[in-house]
Amino acid sequence: MLDIINVASVTITLPDIMKDVGFKVDQLQWVTSAYALAYAALLLIGGRLGDLFGHRRIFMLGVIWFSVWAAFNGFASNPIMMSVGRALQGMGAGFTVPSALALLTTTYPSGPERNKALAIFGGTGAIGSIIGFLLGGILGSTIGWRWMFYLTAIIGFSMAVLGAFVIPSEKGVSKVEDRRIDVVGIVSFTLGIVAIIYYLSEGPAAGWRAVSTLAPLIVGIALLIGFIVYENKIDYPIMPPHIWRSRRLIASCINIIIVTANLNAMLFYSSLVLQDVLRYTALRNALAYIVHGVGIIILIAFMPRLIEAIRTKILILMGWLFLTAAGVVWAQIDLHTS
Repeated sequence: MLDIINVASVTITLPDIMKDVGFKVDQLQWVTSAYALAYAALLLIGGRLGDLFGHRRIFMLGVIWFSVWAAFNGFASNPIMMSVGRALQGMGAGFTVPSALALLTTTYPSGPERNKALAIFGGTGAIGSIIGFLLGGILGSTIGWRWMFYLTAIIGFSMAVLGAFVIPSEKGVSKVEDRRIDVVGIVSFTLGIVAIIYYLSEGPAAGWRAVSTLAPLIVGIALLIGFIVYENKIDYPIMPPHIWRSRRLIASCINIIIVTANLNAMLFYSSLVLQDVLRYTALRNALAYIVHGVGIIILIAFMPRLIEAIRTKILILMGWLFLTAAGVVWAQIDLHTS
């Protein structure tokens, strides 16, 4: 939940961060992109390290790392400092999320108890977004966005201390002979993703066909192709090739990528439109977003029954219809929108 709170609160305060830190409009995306990029790149590593050295230990280290760089971001005085700090903070989230999921699945046995725990885990994301929106709105409208990062750090350090007493120790952590790490796979995958996301982030400003953006794209694609080839040749891959034989997994991943990209783009640009064009305060902006989180919470409460009553494909299609309708409505926003 902590990383969701941080992402939501940062989204609300983007206009203030842009003015105070000195970002240009086309650079502002790095406040969120640097975080997301590091987070995505470290998910595989975080999960693997948890398998090797214990998910409890990696989770605790991730929370502490996340909190240190949250505090650092509160002191950011220029775009480079903020972007680097956000990337390092995202690394912490990349360690905590897979470890948290693993702790849930190892703590609760397979069946209703685990399903309930995972449903609650999913619900905390929506609750975290509501808290984050309110936190960013209140602090952004009063004592300033920097305190949003300071408070996140305080909460994170408190969680680390509490977790040391509450999170149970694990059994069955990998033995020494299993502790091989696919360094080549990790590096090639991470750099490949970074290069491609850099192209997507810088393309609108520098030009999609500019050498400065095309070169990273080509390098990124080459690295990912090399990653796939290499993973098929070793016996301890970070991403076992056989998992991609599942069409459901491929479809689910594509679905998540598109939905998440759509949602993050909407939140990013709507914050700028609502505050810089429609002159909303940060708090009013936050209140406008709360409906989003409330809708998710309500749906999650009914989701177990819906899954039993309706085919998954139908539910996904319904979700896409609602998402498309929301996009059409958002596209109509102008100076006279209420």
